[in-house]
Amino acid sequence: MTDSIPPETKTTASPSDLSNQFDFERLWEQFVSFARSRISNFVIDATNQPVLEAVLAYFAGDEDLCQKRGVNLQKGLFLLGPVGCGKTSMMQWFAPQRFQMVATRDIARKFIREGHAVLERYGAQSFRKKHLGYGPMVQYDQPLTYCFDDLGVEQSAKHFGNNCNVMAEIILDRYDQFIRYGMLTHMTTNLNAQELEKLYGERVRSRLREMFNLISFPAKAPDRRE
Repeated sequence: MTDSIPPETKTTASPSDLSNQFDFERLWEQFVSFARSRISNFVIDATNQPVLEAVLAYFAGDEDLCQKRGVNLQKGLFLLGPVGCGKTSMMQWFAPQRFQMVATRDIARKFIREGHAVLERYGAQSFRKKHLGYGPMVQYDQPLTYCFDDLGVEQSAKHFGNNCNVMAEIILDRYDQFIRYGMLTHMTTNLNAQELEKLYGERVRSRLREMFNLISFPAKAPDRRE
């Protein structure tokens, strides 16, 4: 038997499922070491410490610290903040073991080439699948976790002349699966709540509040890229 999905999409565990493997202090040390290996002058300060604590507590499955930070382990993470504040790098560090990270602009490009199959792949049909060596592929009720990076930079895409707000459709589909199966989704964006509503509408914004822990960097958080 062979899996039909790439290795990076196999993890379906919730943050608390991995709490025996990682603890908060260990994750903190490892992440800071990683950050300093990429940005020599990386520092922990008032603009990133609360975000770091919330995100690391979430992935450590630290229920007490999550409660203090107002983080719900049954929801995904949605990191909001200005360009260069560290949203993407932070999520990339966790991605190999826990979820697959995909740029929203890449999804829009795929839609232009492949059409609505892309919406199904990242939305309603985002579940583990296996080939059994005979007959059709079998789908399991194990939702796949994705992190959609840079929500808002993608444009409404066309496939054979049909316009589609690709990420709005994917969010709505994943919301349905979140309600039914607890499907987790993570996202990052440079936009604020008002800009998100303008792009995707009140219906999507309402579901974002229900699906995610909204974690914001300060608007004046510095660009930490060298």
